[in-house]
Amino acid sequence: MQEIVGTKQLNQAMQDSLGVVRNGNSLLKGIRKVQELKGTLPLLGLAVLQSAFARKESRGAHWREDYPECNNRDFLKTTVARFDGKQIQISFMSVPERR
Repeated sequence: MQEIVGTKQLNQAMQDSLGVVRNGNSLLKGIRKVQELKGTLPLLGLAVLQSAFARKESRGAHWREDYPECNNRDFLKTTVARFDGKQIQISFMSVPERR
């Protein structure tokens, strides 16, 4: 089976940047590496990295050593990543309260 171009580089960048413990510097390094790759798979990886970078808190499996506290005021929301054909836009959408 033929390997998709850049798969090894993408895997390495994601492993290096999105480990159990993350921080802004490692996420930015991963973003820069993945931006050099072309294709749909790297675009998805970039959306994950940018989403993790934008969420400046720790919650569940997303733990940032530079933002160790949970921040319900700003981030009790769903992360939304949209691609407009040129770049990825990250936003946060409020989650309805459970009753």
